[in-house]
Amino acid sequence: MTGPETPEPTVQQPADAPPPEGESAADRLAQWHKAGGVVAPFVTAILAFLVGGLVVLATGSNPIEAYKGIWSGTGLEWFFQVGSYEVGLPFSDGEIWFPWDPASRAAENLQQTLILTSTLILTGLAVAFAFRCGLFNIGGQGQYFVGAYFAIWIGSSFAGMNSFLHIVLAIVVAALAGAVWAGIAGILKATVGAHEVITTIMLNWIAYFTGLYLF
Repeated sequence: MTGPETPEPTVQQPADAPPPEGESAADRLAQWHKAGGVVAPFVTAILAFLVGGLVVLATGSNPIEAYKGIWSGTGLEWFFQVGSYEVGLPFSDGEIWFPWDPASRAAENLQQTLILTSTLILTGLAVAFAFRCGLFNIGGQGQYFVGAYFAIWIGSSFAGMNSFLHIVLAIVVAALAGAVWAGIAGILKATVGAHEVITTIMLNWIAYFTGLYLF
């Protein structure tokens, strides 16, 4: 005969422990967050177009015609105008086959769209990067202005320079000028503790009125 069996002690799992099998709640939450980061901009854009269409309709105009005009103005229809054309190779006299007409009105519109949006997107990324670092950079507009001033100065000077190097120089100098202007607020934050929201807003106006004086 054997004595009574001693029950083995049970180890209680902590309340926040992940389940033994499958995805944890944190994993599911992270996936939802990633999905929301992609879906939210699209939903916001759709709602903006719907509200904008209602405003256009309330003014007595046709929102479809208005958005059709916006679409034509962006130049994105250029990608749908496929044909057979020739385009010159950079820094040479040779030409190669090209599927889109480089001299069309749509190509010109697309060029202007990229010129305007590229700088605005990069300025937005500069502000977003500061937010990720825990700083409130409200001076994107002023930094954009200062970069534009120097880009115009470089673009209107050095006429004898190679065109490609001229463009690269204008981009680099404009980026450095905007960074230096933003660095003023950073130096004030690090040395005397001045809040970046106040200093960057003030720098916006300084850049604005400096541009009015220069031009």
